[in-house]
Amino acid sequence: MNKTCFVIMPIGEQRFGDIEVSAADLRNKYDDLIKVAISNAKPDLEIIRSDDITSSGTITSDILTLLMHSDYVVADVTYPNPNVFYELGIRHSCRPGTILIKENGSANVPFDISHLRYINYENTSTGLKKLSKDLKNSFDNFDKRPNYPDNHVLELASRSKYKFLKFDNEEEEKEQKRKNAMKKALLKIIETPKLLAVLLKNSSDPMQAQLLKELSKSPETAEVLLEYLVESESVKL
Repeated sequence: MNKTCFVIMPIGEQRFGDIEVSAADLRNKYDDLIKVAISNAKPDLEIIRSDDITSSGTITSDILTLLMHSDYVVADVTYPNPNVFYELGIRHSCRPGTILIKENGSANVPFDISHLRYINYENTSTGLKKLSKDLKNSFDNFDKRPNYPDNHVLELASRSKYKFLKFDNEEEEKEQKRKNAMKKALLKIIETPKLLAVLLKNSSDPMQAQLLKELSKSPETAEVLLEYLVESESVKL
């Protein structure tokens, strides 16, 4: 499975003071410069921008998933776009593997990330070559030290031994254990004629009883079908 690189950058039309940038210009910059440079730097990467997402569900959930799980994130901080910095903050709190890029001649980055390294680039053919080379160096460094903190949040968490919140999945785990136990029990019952006879005799569901009876004739098929039937709660003890 290929590694993924999520690109954070403005998408719609941008207006900052006297500066106006169209959505088409930003798309062209992504398609012709940023995406090409990333692909040149690491050809096996799956590269995604938020408007490339076509799956069902909310865009917000898809973006959060990509921020949390992508192997790399490239964030273009050329423009003071609130969405970009919000998404960058989320990524910095999740995991390392983030590269900041910024077009030459643009405004200074905000103070909170001014101490971080970023790659300056030019939107030219020569700039494409340099950006590709600089990105390759960054990817190589991450690959050599995949868990090394690359921002202040992770650095401080590492130094202070801060433990990030672990969500309680106790109820979900209990339910899965219950289902696993049921599958084993049903499989054992249909493999044991006397146990099966008792279950069929006392079953209040004729259809379920007939199904278990038929499954007992083919244990190999039974194991596969019971997996589905228990998960879908189509059969119960």
